[in-house]
Amino acid sequence: MRVLATLLFFALLASASAKGLSDPQALETYVTILSAVDGKPLTGEDLFPLVQKLQEKQAKLGNKTAFIDYLFDKTRSRFLRNYTEYATFSETLSSGTYNCLTGTALYALLLDHFGIPYQIIETNYHIFLIAESDNGRILLEATDAQNGFVRGEAGIEARIKEYRENLPLSNDRKKLQYQYETNLYKQVTLDELAGLLYFNRAIVAYNQHDLPGATEKLARSIERYNSPRTAEFAAILQLTVSESTLDASVKAECLRKIQRLRTSGVSFSARKH
Repeated sequence: MRVLATLLFFALLASASAKGLSDPQALETYVTILSAVDGKPLTGEDLFPLVQKLQEKQAKLGNKTAFIDYLFDKTRSRFLRNYTEYATFSETLSSGTYNCLTGTALYALLLDHFGIPYQIIETNYHIFLIAESDNGRILLEATDAQNGFVRGEAGIEARIKEYRENLPLSNDRKKLQYQYETNLYKQVTLDELAGLLYFNRAIVAYNQHDLPGATEKLARSIERYNSPRTAEFAAILQLTVSESTLDASVKAECLRKIQRLRTSGVSFSARKH
Protein backbone atom coordinates (compact mmCIF):
# COMPACT_ATOMS: atom_id res chain seq x y z
CA MET A 1 0.00 0.00 0.00
CA ARG A 2 1.12 3.56 -0.48
CA VAL A 3 2.84 5.12 2.49
CA LEU A 4 1.05 8.28 3.53
CA ALA A 5 2.85 10.89 5.54
CA THR A 6 2.28 11.10 9.26
CA LEU A 7 -0.60 13.46 9.86
CA LEU A 8 -0.13 16.44 12.11
CA PHE A 9 -2.46 17.80 14.72
CA PHE A 10 -4.34 20.82 13.55
CA ALA A 11 -5.31 24.13 15.01
CA LEU A 12 -8.43 23.80 16.99
CA LEU A 13 -10.55 26.64 17.84
CA ALA A 14 -13.61 28.18 19.28
CA SER A 15 -15.29 31.52 19.55
CA ALA A 16 -17.29 32.80 22.47
CA SER A 17 -20.68 31.17 22.74
CA ALA A 18 -23.79 33.28 22.93
CA LYS A 19 -24.74 32.09 26.42
CA GLY A 20 -21.28 32.13 27.95
CA LEU A 21 -20.08 29.94 30.82
CA SER A 22 -20.44 32.30 33.77
CA ASP A 23 -22.67 29.71 35.43
CA PRO A 24 -20.34 27.23 37.23
CA GLN A 25 -22.66 24.40 36.22
CA ALA A 26 -22.28 25.37 32.56
CA LEU A 27 -18.49 25.39 32.92
CA GLU A 28 -18.62 21.94 34.51
CA THR A 29 -20.83 20.67 31.70
CA TYR A 30 -18.36 21.78 29.04
CA VAL A 31 -15.43 20.30 30.94
CA THR A 32 -17.25 16.97 31.02
CA ILE A 33 -18.13 17.11 27.31
CA LEU A 34 -14.58 17.93 26.22
CA SER A 35 -12.85 15.45 28.50
CA ALA A 36 -15.25 12.66 27.55
CA VAL A 37 -13.83 12.62 24.01
CA ASP A 38 -11.06 10.26 25.11
CA GLY A 39 -13.37 8.28 27.39
CA LYS A 40 -12.32 9.94 30.64
CA PRO A 41 -15.03 12.47 31.54
CA LEU A 42 -14.13 14.87 34.35
CA THR A 43 -16.36 17.02 36.54
CA GLY A 44 -14.14 20.08 36.55
CA GLU A 45 -12.98 19.55 40.12
CA ASP A 46 -9.34 20.09 39.12
CA LEU A 47 -10.21 23.39 37.46
CA PHE A 48 -12.33 25.00 40.16
CA PRO A 49 -9.48 26.10 42.50
CA LEU A 50 -7.98 28.11 39.64
CA VAL A 51 -11.39 29.57 38.79
CA GLN A 52 -11.80 30.69 42.40
CA LYS A 53 -8.38 32.33 42.42
CA LEU A 54 -9.14 34.10 39.15
CA GLN A 55 -12.47 35.35 40.46
CA GLU A 56 -10.77 36.89 43.47
CA LYS A 57 -8.09 38.52 41.31
CA GLN A 58 -10.62 39.87 38.79
CA ALA A 59 -12.46 41.69 41.57
CA LYS A 60 -9.23 43.28 42.80
CA LEU A 61 -7.73 44.29 39.46
CA GLY A 62 -10.70 45.99 37.83
CA ASN A 63 -8.68 46.15 34.61
CA LYS A 64 -9.48 43.70 31.84
CA THR A 65 -6.03 43.82 30.24
CA ALA A 66 -4.25 43.09 33.53
CA PHE A 67 -6.73 40.33 34.31
CA ILE A 68 -6.20 38.60 30.95
CA ASP A 69 -2.44 38.74 31.57
CA TYR A 70 -2.95 37.20 35.01
CA LEU A 71 -5.29 34.52 33.64
CA PHE A 72 -2.79 33.65 30.91
CA ASP A 73 0.12 33.20 33.32
CA LYS A 74 -1.74 31.39 36.11
CA THR A 75 -3.42 28.97 33.72
CA ARG A 76 -0.10 28.15 32.10
CA SER A 77 1.72 27.57 35.38
CA ARG A 78 -1.09 25.39 36.72
CA PHE A 79 -2.14 23.32 33.71
CA LEU A 80 0.16 23.85 30.70
CA ARG A 81 3.38 22.30 31.93
CA ASN A 82 4.36 19.45 29.61
CA TYR A 83 3.74 19.75 25.87
CA THR A 84 3.05 16.63 23.83
CA GLU A 85 1.20 16.38 20.53
CA TYR A 86 -0.78 13.39 21.81
CA ALA A 87 -2.33 15.11 24.84
CA THR A 88 -6.07 14.95 25.54
CA PHE A 89 -8.21 17.50 27.36
CA SER A 90 -8.63 15.22 30.37
CA GLU A 91 -4.83 14.82 30.59
CA THR A 92 -4.41 18.59 30.50
CA LEU A 93 -6.64 19.01 33.54
CA SER A 94 -5.42 15.98 35.46
CA SER A 95 -1.67 16.01 34.77
CA GLY A 96 -0.70 19.26 33.02
CA THR A 97 0.09 17.53 29.72
CA TYR A 98 -1.21 19.59 26.81
CA ASN A 99 -1.03 20.44 23.14
CA CYS A 100 -2.16 23.44 21.11
CA LEU A 101 -5.76 22.25 21.00
CA THR A 102 -6.25 21.39 24.65
CA GLY A 103 -4.37 24.47 25.84
CA THR A 104 -6.41 26.77 23.65
CA ALA A 105 -9.62 25.02 24.66
CA LEU A 106 -8.80 25.65 28.30
CA TYR A 107 -8.14 29.35 27.70
CA ALA A 108 -11.39 29.61 25.75
CA LEU A 109 -13.43 28.05 28.56
CA LEU A 110 -11.92 30.40 31.13
CA LEU A 111 -12.29 33.55 29.06
CA ASP A 112 -15.86 32.59 28.31
CA HIS A 113 -16.55 31.93 31.98
CA PHE A 114 -15.31 35.39 32.94
CA GLY A 115 -17.25 37.14 30.18
CA ILE A 116 -14.24 38.24 28.13
CA PRO A 117 -14.97 38.41 24.37
CA TYR A 118 -12.60 36.24 22.34
CA GLN A 119 -12.11 34.43 19.08
CA ILE A 120 -10.07 31.35 18.29
CA ILE A 121 -8.80 31.12 14.75
CA GLU A 122 -8.10 27.87 12.94
CA THR A 123 -5.38 27.54 10.33
CA ASN A 124 -4.13 24.35 8.70
CA TYR A 125 -1.52 23.51 11.32
CA HIS A 126 -2.02 25.89 14.18
CA ILE A 127 -4.45 27.67 16.47
CA PHE A 128 -4.41 30.97 18.23
CA LEU A 129 -6.81 32.98 20.34
CA ILE A 130 -7.55 36.71 20.35
CA ALA A 131 -9.15 38.28 23.41
CA GLU A 132 -10.69 41.74 23.56
CA SER A 133 -9.40 43.96 26.38
CA ASP A 134 -10.01 47.55 27.46
CA ASN A 135 -6.95 48.56 25.46
CA GLY A 136 -7.52 46.58 22.26
CA ARG A 137 -6.82 43.06 21.11
CA ILE A 138 -4.52 40.57 22.83
CA LEU A 139 -3.25 37.46 21.07
CA LEU A 140 -2.84 34.41 23.29
CA GLU A 141 -0.65 31.52 22.11
CA ALA A 142 -1.06 28.42 24.28
CA THR A 143 2.21 26.76 23.24
CA ASP A 144 4.51 29.79 23.54
CA ALA A 145 5.56 30.25 27.16
CA GLN A 146 7.92 33.16 26.48
CA ASN A 147 6.08 35.20 23.85
CA GLY A 148 2.54 33.88 23.92
CA PHE A 149 0.93 37.08 25.24
CA VAL A 150 1.02 39.56 22.36
CA ARG A 151 -0.25 43.15 22.66
CA GLY A 152 -0.24 45.91 20.05
CA GLU A 153 -1.66 45.68 16.54
CA ALA A 154 1.74 45.58 14.84
CA GLY A 155 2.87 42.58 16.86
CA ILE A 156 -0.46 40.82 16.50
CA GLU A 157 -0.58 41.31 12.73
CA ALA A 158 3.00 40.07 12.37
CA ARG A 159 2.14 36.91 14.31
CA ILE A 160 -1.05 36.37 12.32
CA LYS A 161 0.94 36.69 9.09
CA GLU A 162 3.14 33.82 10.25
CA TYR A 163 0.13 31.68 11.07
CA ARG A 164 -1.56 32.39 7.74
CA GLU A 165 1.39 30.90 5.89
CA ASN A 166 -0.07 27.56 7.02
CA LEU A 167 3.24 25.77 7.50
CA PRO A 168 3.63 22.70 9.73
CA LEU A 169 5.17 23.56 13.10
CA SER A 170 7.04 20.31 13.65
CA ASN A 171 10.83 20.60 13.86
CA ASP A 172 11.29 16.89 13.24
CA ARG A 173 12.61 16.93 9.69
CA LYS A 174 12.92 13.14 9.67
CA LYS A 175 9.14 12.79 9.95
CA LEU A 176 7.12 12.70 6.75
CA GLN A 177 4.27 15.15 6.91
CA TYR A 178 1.12 15.33 4.82
CA GLN A 179 0.53 18.90 3.67
CA TYR A 180 -3.14 19.62 3.25
CA GLU A 181 -4.60 21.30 0.21
CA THR A 182 -7.23 23.01 2.36
CA ASN A 183 -6.29 26.57 3.24
CA LEU A 184 -7.98 27.39 6.55
CA TYR A 185 -8.31 30.65 8.40
CA LYS A 186 -11.63 30.64 10.21
CA GLN A 187 -13.48 30.52 13.51
CA VAL A 188 -15.60 27.78 15.03
CA THR A 189 -17.99 27.88 17.93
CA LEU A 190 -17.38 26.52 21.40
CA ASP A 191 -20.10 23.96 20.79
CA GLU A 192 -18.09 22.61 17.84
CA LEU A 193 -14.95 22.19 19.91
CA ALA A 194 -15.73 18.57 20.81
CA GLY A 195 -15.77 17.77 17.09
CA LEU A 196 -12.25 19.13 16.71
CA LEU A 197 -11.10 17.08 19.69
CA TYR A 198 -12.60 13.96 18.09
CA PHE A 199 -10.83 14.88 14.87
CA ASN A 200 -7.49 14.90 16.68
CA ARG A 201 -8.25 11.50 18.19
CA ALA A 202 -8.96 10.25 14.68
CA ILE A 203 -5.51 11.50 13.64
CA VAL A 204 -3.95 9.72 16.62
CA ALA A 205 -5.65 6.47 15.67
CA TYR A 206 -4.57 6.86 12.03
CA ASN A 207 -0.94 7.46 12.96
CA GLN A 208 -1.08 4.37 15.18
CA HIS A 209 -2.43 2.37 12.22
CA ASP A 210 -5.77 1.84 13.95
CA LEU A 211 -7.94 2.39 10.87
CA PRO A 212 -11.24 1.21 12.41
CA GLY A 213 -10.59 3.53 15.36
CA ALA A 214 -9.78 6.42 13.04
CA THR A 215 -12.99 5.79 11.10
CA GLU A 216 -15.10 5.78 14.26
CA LYS A 217 -13.51 8.95 15.67
CA LEU A 218 -13.88 10.75 12.35
CA ALA A 219 -17.58 9.89 12.25
CA ARG A 220 -18.00 11.34 15.74
CA SER A 221 -16.08 14.43 14.70
CA ILE A 222 -18.32 15.07 11.71
CA GLU A 223 -21.43 14.76 13.88
CA ARG A 224 -20.21 17.82 15.78
CA TYR A 225 -18.26 19.85 13.23
CA ASN A 226 -17.96 19.13 9.52
CA SER A 227 -14.91 21.23 8.70
CA PRO A 228 -13.00 21.46 5.39
CA ARG A 229 -10.14 19.47 6.92
CA THR A 230 -12.59 16.65 7.70
CA ALA A 231 -13.41 16.10 4.05
CA GLU A 232 -9.76 15.93 3.08
CA PHE A 233 -8.86 13.54 5.86
CA ALA A 234 -11.85 11.36 4.99
CA ALA A 235 -10.44 10.96 1.48
CA ILE A 236 -7.03 9.99 2.87
CA LEU A 237 -8.64 7.50 5.23
CA GLN A 238 -10.74 5.97 2.46
CA LEU A 239 -7.64 5.45 0.31
CA THR A 240 -5.66 3.96 3.18
CA VAL A 241 -8.44 1.58 4.20
CA SER A 242 -8.93 0.47 0.58
CA GLU A 243 -5.26 -0.44 0.23
CA SER A 244 -4.84 -1.89 3.72
CA THR A 245 -4.47 -5.52 4.79
CA LEU A 246 -7.40 -5.30 7.19
CA ASP A 247 -9.66 -8.30 7.54
CA ALA A 248 -12.11 -8.23 4.65
CA SER A 249 -15.18 -7.79 6.85
CA VAL A 250 -13.53 -5.04 8.92
CA LYS A 251 -12.38 -3.25 5.78
CA ALA A 252 -15.85 -3.45 4.26
CA GLU A 253 -17.43 -2.01 7.41
CA CYS A 254 -14.95 0.89 7.53
CA LEU A 255 -15.56 1.69 3.89
CA ARG A 256 -19.33 1.60 4.45
CA LYS A 257 -18.96 4.10 7.29
CA ILE A 258 -16.79 6.39 5.21
CA GLN A 259 -19.26 6.17 2.33
CA ARG A 260 -22.05 7.20 4.70
CA LEU A 261 -19.96 10.23 5.60
CA ARG A 262 -19.73 11.07 1.93
CA THR A 263 -23.45 10.82 1.36
CA SER A 264 -24.15 12.89 4.46
CA GLY A 265 -22.50 15.90 2.90
CA VAL A 266 -18.74 15.44 3.15
CA SER A 267 -17.05 16.39 -0.11
CA PHE A 268 -13.70 14.79 -0.84
CA SER A 269 -11.02 17.01 -2.35
CA ALA A 270 -7.74 15.62 -1.07
CA ARG A 271 -4.57 15.53 -3.05
CA LYS A 272 -1.79 12.99 -2.49
CA HIS A 273 1.72 14.31 -1.78
